[in-house]
Amino acid sequence: MSPGPRPSTGWINSVIAATSEQLADTDVLIRTWLMLAHVLHVDETAVNVNGHRWWLHVAATQKLTSYFLHKSRGRTAVAEFAILPAFTKVCVHDALSVYDCPDYARASKRSVGRTSPGNSSPPGKPTSTTPGRKRRWMRSTSSTPPPTGRGRRI
Repeated sequence: MSPGPRPSTGWINSVIAATSEQLADTDVLIRTWLMLAHVLHVDETAVNVNGHRWWLHVAATQKLTSYFLHKSRGRTAVAEFAILPAFTKVCVHDALSVYDCPDYARASKRSVGRTSPGNSSPPGKPTSTTPGRKRRWMRSTSSTPPPTGRGRRI
């Protein structure tokens, strides 16, 4: 049994471009809400784009997520993503050095290392990390309660 007709790459690209254009205002609104959140999770992961390593950056709350694909894993991509530089509350991340940049000093950072869905630690206690990986913590100065340390997949 054949899988049936396949859409052309050109048609798929045109649909993606049209959809992206129609969602531009929504994307701006989501990014704005993320910048105003009390707690924000940021991370990045490598993805293969036509045989080359690119980085998919993510900024998320419990209800909102924004993705940003970039060739760089570092500060250039984070700056172009334009969420973390404007963020001022509690930022949860995996201790990648890019998140400790002085340009992002307005955010109170909480490095939690790599977490899994079942991993839970009391607030203020670091969760387990990859062996040899440093754990860095900063207490929030805001009145917002700290994250519980429960990891989740997005």
